[in-house]
Amino acid sequence: CFIAIYKTFLVPSFTFSMNVGLEDVDMVLMLDASGHLAEDADVQQVAAGTFSNMLRDAMDHLTYHTRVSASKLVRDSRQEKNGWLSWETSADVRNDQDPSQPFDSGVSIDGGRLRLATGLFNAYSTRALHDLTFAAHTQVQHLENATRAEYRGYAPWYDAMATCSDVFSAKGQRDFQKYRGAFPRRALRCHRPEKVDGMECYDGKTQEACTDMPFCDWVSADGEGKCLEKRHLCRKQFCVIIGDSDALCQKRGLEDEQWAQAGADVCARKPDLCMPDGEVKRLGVPVEWSVELGECEAKAADMLWDPRDDADFEMLPYAEKATRLNEKDDIKVIMMLTVQSDTQKQLRLSSQRFRQFVTETTGCRIVPTDDTYVHPVTGLKTTYTLWTLDEATCTRFIMETDRDVIASKSERIKDLLESDVQGGGSPNPDQDARYLICLLGVLPLAFYFGWTKLVQWYSQAKTQARRAFGFKKKMIKVTKTVIEKDQESTCDGSEGCMDVEMAEIQKRKMPISLNAKLTLRARFHGGNLRSNDTDSVADGRGRAYDQCATWFAEPVGDTLGGKVGDSLQAQQPFRLRNHEGKFLCVDQSGSGFVGGG
Repeated sequence: CFIAIYKTFLVPSFTFSMNVGLEDVDMVLMLDASGHLAEDADVQQVAAGTFSNMLRDAMDHLTYHTRVSASKLVRDSRQEKNGWLSWETSADVRNDQDPSQPFDSGVSIDGGRLRLATGLFNAYSTRALHDLTFAAHTQVQHLENATRAEYRGYAPWYDAMATCSDVFSAKGQRDFQKYRGAFPRRALRCHRPEKVDGMECYDGKTQEACTDMPFCDWVSADGEGKCLEKRHLCRKQFCVIIGDSDALCQKRGLEDEQWAQAGADVCARKPDLCMPDGEVKRLGVPVEWSVELGECEAKAADMLWDPRDDADFEMLPYAEKATRLNEKDDIKVIMMLTVQSDTQKQLRLSSQRFRQFVTETTGCRIVPTDDTYVHPVTGLKTTYTLWTLDEATCTRFIMETDRDVIASKSERIKDLLESDVQGGGSPNPDQDARYLICLLGVLPLAFYFGWTKLVQWYSQAKTQARRAFGFKKKMIKVTKTVIEKDQESTCDGSEGCMDVEMAEIQKRKMPISLNAKLTLRARFHGGNLRSNDTDSVADGRGRAYDQCATWFAEPVGDTLGGKVGDSLQAQQPFRLRNHEGKFLCVDQSGSGFVGGG
């Protein structure tokens, strides 16, 4: 009965849980190791460490608040859907940061982890100091081992981007070999639950039916809900270039036609301005033409890969979508550049080709604003164009003269770590309405208690009615008198019983028939008076209906030979005869029997 009640009423209709899938983030920090930055190498490395710690704290903060929000959502949904009658086994998990907001045990966090790698790039050498890792001390150790001697020449952005691609590609191959089959989330950059054959998301017409399919999500919009396939959770990848605006796109050799023409013109007139041919051959041409930015722009575009924006992607089968997404890495470029002055910043931003490169690479829009300068002496007004970065779109591009301002604006990069939350409730498989049939066995018991209450109510109503109509209830009073007998008093057959004893017998109205079978209760032994034929004595060990315990009362004197059935009268002498016809004789020596006659 209790199981039936539990299965039908006490079990929650829905089990609410939420597996929050957060996207992991991988970042490669490429530090500009140009020769003119050698003096500030320590400052640059400390800034890189501070920036990395800020990202780690931001990821921890995101995971924490996502878990708190999901716990609140699960509790509210559970209370709204299941009501107060059903009990639930979900328990709170202590929140050490804020005990007033405990986590819900039905909420789990999957993902939301940050891995960082660090590298140096210049024309002499471009390399990663360490592989992608979760450990902060690994990055600190390798940055401390980097020396100022490694800062020389100038820095090509193209080599930094290529190194980022190599790091992500090599790490992806190692992760695939290590985790495939056992941990698909780590093995592949993009993943989602496998589809069950024969089940389609569009068949889920209700939220309950949709949530039964782990590869589907119930999406509500404009008051209507649809069951759609879950989006892939893809690991985010970023290549962060930290340097100054003096870096070039890539190095050019002596065979470059533009350099050959400029070198022949300039170096012929001022040889001290030109590097030896050996240095140019080894390091490349130290002059940049705006057209060269197109190669870095193409490299950044080649690093991007997200086919989900293509219309043909949705037409692919379920399994092929994951294969398509994992064909290449999807690496976005972040540039954090310092400039010597606002004049140099405006000079750099005034280049249309550079503005196009920044927009195509990072999505940052650089907008012009007109300003007027008034000469303090002549009062002559000059109108000029001031180029500024659009804060709404320039999350991945920062150019400032002050490192503190760069550090402050780098806080916006935390927005790139945001991820969607997935989860919800599903019908509880433990609830089974078929158990209601078991409750039919309880109906007779319920009917019994109900009928008992009805009869009790009727009896009380009837009694009150009789009292109201004046009916009186007959009362019978029963009294009992206890008489203590003197232990030394005796009563033999010749002298008769004491008056008080005979009065008691008469009061009790217990007639004793003469010459009829009777049994006598033995006072001390608790049995019946018995004729012990073996010892020729009378004792109290007789039993009811025992022949030896049968006695006959016969009158003596004038009443001798009375009729059978006459009752013994008060003050009438009598004697007891056993089953053998012998009379009981009791004296100071004890009891015995004498022959009749």
